[in-house]
Order: sequence, then C-alpha cells, then structure tokens
Amino acid sequence: MSKPPCTLKQRLLKIHLCLVIFVLVNFVLSLWAGVAFHSSVVFAAKMIIYATGVILFFMTMRPFKWLSFYFSLYVVSPLLVVVSWLLNGLLGAILGSLFLFMFYPPQPKFQDGNFVFMQKFQGFLGSCCTYTIVQNKFFIFQKCVGEIRLDGSDAFKNSTFTASGKTGYLKVNIEVYDGVNKPSRKVDTTLEVLLK
Repeated sequence: MSKPPCTLKQRLLKIHLCLVIFVLVNFVLSLWAGVAFHSSVVFAAKMIIYATGVILFFMTMRPFKWLSFYFSLYVVSPLLVVVSWLLNGLLGAILGSLFLFMFYPPQPKFQDGNFVFMQKFQGFLGSCCTYTIVQNKFFIFQKCVGEIRLDGSDAFKNSTFTASGKTGYLKVNIEVYDGVNKPSRKVDTTLEVLLK
C-alpha cells in the first residue's frame, strides 16, 4: 500500500520545524564553535519560519490545540509590540527590541577582503557601534574572529583592515575631542584588534 500524499498543512509544518531546528543548531554552533551559516542564509530561514508560522496559525485555529497556541505567537507578538508601543513608549521599545532581536540580521558596515565588520543589534535603547568581525569561509559560512567598538557611524570611511596571525590592524579616522568648548578633529589612527 502506498502512503497518502502529504497535505499542504503537513508540508508547511515539516518545513517550519526543519527550519526551526536549522536556526537553533546554527545558534548553538555560533556560540560553541564561533562558526555559523552566512547571516543572509539565516535571515532567509527566519523569514520563512515566520511566514509559515503565520500561515499555520490560520490553518490550525480550529480546533484550538497546543500547536495552535504556538503558532498564535507569530501573529500576536507583533500586535502586542505595536499596542504596547502606543500605550507606553518604554515598554514598547523593550518588547520591540526583544521581538526584533529574533529577526534583525547583522548589518555589514565594512568589508576588506575576506573580513566583514557587522553591526550588532543593540535594540532601541542600546549603545551604538559595536561591531563583530567575521571572516567568510566557503561562501556560506562565517567565522566570528573578533569584536570592536567604535564611536560614530562614519568610522569606516577610507578604512583598511589587515590581519597578521592573532592580531588585526584597523586603520580608521576617529574624532578626537580636545576639550569641552573646542571643536573635534579627525585623526588617522591604527587600532589593534585581538582575533580568536
């Protein structure tokens, strides 16, 4: 006897669960080994997870079971963020940061050769300009090799990065403040970064 064909609901559920496992394994590998899939691959997987979660919520609404409750989180969480943002700005910012943390991809700000400086998501109330240095491996993998914090969003203009062993050298223009009332000036400098 042959198996009956899978329904659309079963296919979407398989895709959703496989991608959730993929994202969780990628997260554990990035913490444990420092190697992960390229951020654009993971972002695409997260968007498909979210889309299938919303679709499966509407497919599993009746009868309402535990699986329906899980999929309702994909529909209710953005609504909860918007409502809390409208009612109280701080609570909305905190909930929005938690929600966007799951989906917000690291933003590439500077690339020199095989090294990419990615701006980490700090949330709406977080500090500025913490960058993770990743090294591209085999087109679809990235290895986290270091972290640096710079002040200013235009810090990477006319910058170069070179690596030698366990040390990286980043040549940047940074602003130097000479005092309280004096204007700042830009200075060329080389920052030494310890690499993993």
